[in-house]
Amino acid sequence: MLPISGFDLPMRAVTCSAAATSSGFVDTLGYNFCSIDISIFPGHTTATNNPTVFKLGQSNDTYLSNATDITAFVGDGVGGWTIPNIPTVTTTPYTVKMNVDCRSLARYLHLEMSALGTTLTATAYANLYRAEQLPNTAAETGQTGAAQGTVAAVVNG
Repeated sequence: MLPISGFDLPMRAVTCSAAATSSGFVDTLGYNFCSIDISIFPGHTTATNNPTVFKLGQSNDTYLSNATDITAFVGDGVGGWTIPNIPTVTTTPYTVKMNVDCRSLARYLHLEMSALGTTLTATAYANLYRAEQLPNTAAETGQTGAAQGTVAAVVNG
């Protein structure tokens, strides 16, 4: 059976207007690994509209102003990662995955992004893994509902 994971929604379908910053945080307390999936939805018309800020920081509280950058997760930063070009209007969302080993980091991860020229709509989901203590309820995993189990083998014929 797959391990139970925790879940958080650090950015809920936010709109990043030109030169504005959108952010959200994930509480990693009790977990050693976090996988964040970010989707930027189509709708802009500028081929050079990559986010000017696209990074993760860490802090011991929920205030973005107290967060320090995590070098490996600073988009287009020295020692960081390269932000891929966002395609112009398309039906396929632009997606980025950030896999974070949280063992040596502060409790909160802060995701921060801002648009260059036009408005971008984005959402981010965080799954937390390697729990120090396994959650027993949906609420403990950060979800409204949860199901798990096994499926009997299916035979075609």
